[in-house]
Amino acid sequence: MFKIKFDFLNSLENFSENAFSFAVFTDQTLIGNWDGEQFTFYKECKEENLRELTVFNENKQYKFFYSLSGKKWLSDITDNTSDKFFENDVFVKGKNFMGYDGNFSLIEEDGTVLALPIKLTANKDQKTSAKIRIRDYYDFDENNSLIHTGTRLVKFISGGENNV
Repeated sequence: MFKIKFDFLNSLENFSENAFSFAVFTDQTLIGNWDGEQFTFYKECKEENLRELTVFNENKQYKFFYSLSGKKWLSDITDNTSDKFFENDVFVKGKNFMGYDGNFSLIEEDGTVLALPIKLTANKDQKTSAKIRIRDYYDFDENNSLIHTGTRLVKFISGGENNV
């Protein structure tokens, strides 16, 4: 387990509640937790290799992109309070359950190991799965036609023992 604070993240001062994080580095992609002060990842990472960071929970999502041309961080904050949305659970990964260390569940499929910051359980064959909940917002235009107004990540959840 590796804890880190990213120096550029002054914007997260308003995001004090616990959340999930999805971080894309030049050398790896990691899923972790945000506790209001720092990130926890399963593996070590370096801030200088970070290129994209998404922090999300059921209430909001903050996304940061590193602009190579401008050498600066750009952000997109989705704090949509609209009650016009639908949610869909999408399978992330599933196969061989390798254990839970109190912070991360490890699952393996085709030689790739994924560390998820949730507690997963396995069925009798040591199989498991995980899902990510995605929220799509919508509204209606002046012709009463449905329009899509945004998408964001909500949370990771267990896929259930029967969904492997």
